[in-house]
Amino acid sequence: MKFNKMIICAAAFAGLLLAGCAKEPFFKAGEPVTKGKVVSVGEVMANPRAYAGERVLVQGTVGGVCKGSGCWVLVEESPSGAKLYAKSPDHSVTVPMDCEGTWVRVEGELVVVDPTSEEIAVHQHEHAEGEAPHECPQPDCYVTLSAVELFKK
Repeated sequence: MKFNKMIICAAAFAGLLLAGCAKEPFFKAGEPVTKGKVVSVGEVMANPRAYAGERVLVQGTVGGVCKGSGCWVLVEESPSGAKLYAKSPDHSVTVPMDCEGTWVRVEGELVVVDPTSEEIAVHQHEHAEGEAPHECPQPDCYVTLSAVELFKK
């Protein structure tokens, strides 16, 4: 029974990947996606330290986005429900602030934040020039936004 559920989930996830990747993106930012090591969000979140410092490609649905400048995006994986932030600490790669619900692929280095690091406090004050004050999420791990592609569903 458990094996059947795993097969169904894997087939559904594969279908979503094919549906999202079959089309051309309507938005690209940063470097071109290298289509390197695709890792599921659930796999990363199950053991983030195993991917720390590696360049990974994750994909899913945009579940949230920075409303100040588009400097971060929350990637939600279906059907697992796993979530992973992708953010641009220096605001060099941003996404449209109205992209929630679209299919997204992000590529970059996986960063695992040391809870004693000063990086946590520093990012709270690094907003783009002219950007309205707001709070950014402070995740335990995230993918740097080196490359991003958005697809219409």
